[in-house]
Amino acid sequence: YVLYKKVCILYNNDLNTKLTVLSPDKTSIDYKGANTNKNGEYVFNVNLPQKGSYNYILTFSHNVGVTQTKRGSFNLN
Repeated sequence: YVLYKKVCILYNNDLNTKLTVLSPDKTSIDYKGANTNKNGEYVFNVNLPQKGSYNYILTFSHNVGVTQTKRGSFNLN
């Protein structure tokens, strides 16, 4: 499955990024983002083995600075 969600992070190409996915069985999996060097776009290789409702937390920050978070949810049918 491919999950694509675009989040505006002010066109920074030097961020520390992490995606935490909470699966339907309440286990969490962390993924580190890969920089695409395209106006602040980051890619995560995510494996979602089961159908159901997922929650996620996307965190990003510079080496020095405040950590920002974006939260959301989606259904995988």
